Amino acid sequence: MVKSRIQMKNKPTYLFVFLMLFSLTGFAQSRTKIKAEELDKITQFLSLATQDIASIQADFVQEKAISFMEDILKAEGKFWFSSPDKIRWEYLKPYPYLVIMNNGKMSVTDESDSYSMDMRSNQIFQQMNALITASIQGQLLTNKLDYRKEFFIEKEFYVVCFYPNNQQMKDYLSAIELYFSKENGKVNALKMLEAAGDYTLIRFFNRIENRKLDASLFSAAKNMN
Repeated sequence: MVKSRIQMKNKPTYLFVFLMLFSLTGFAQSRTKIKAEELDKITQFLSLATQDIASIQADFVQEKAISFMEDILKAEGKFWFSSPDKIRWEYLKPYPYLVIMNNGKMSVTDESDSYSMDMRSNQIFQQMNALITASIQGQLLTNKLDYRKEFFIEKEFYVVCFYPNNQQMKDYLSAIELYFSKENGKVNALKMLEAAGDYTLIRFFNRIENRKLDASLFSAAKNMN
């Protein structure tokens, strides 16, 4: 992997890819902590809304805040997910960039180069891959071993904050925030707060669930659109 060329063009490295996975004004409102007596009802509602997701396709907008940069890095593209763990992130702006996660492997393609790695050889990458897929499907709600959770109401969202218990994860992430729609219980946004203070915020739009997806979408040989 030639990291220098990617970094010079502000393209995500492998670790950055994992830390990607929604405008700031809409997700910076005041929060109210959900009362303990309401938690079971809300958790059940969110779990039921996400438990039968077999596939997702959506547009996304990503904002990345880095402490040493004044401007927020913005990107947008298309996203596909197929249960249990196939993911395709296709960046369209500001430059074409493709990330595919499938069967324990991650492939990255830009305009001229391709890179791949076996995520199973690295425990952190394994955990991050599991984190992303569980976030998309709302499965983190039932994970009591790996994360401590706090529940909030924020305007039109139920916001669940997950704090890693694993020290290796803490070295990279201080928290993960999932924004669930109060109307339908779906995950509308994902925010990852890194240990160094940076964060990545991703919003999903035009979401379509449980439509059959072509297997070639998750093949490294599939070119960018």
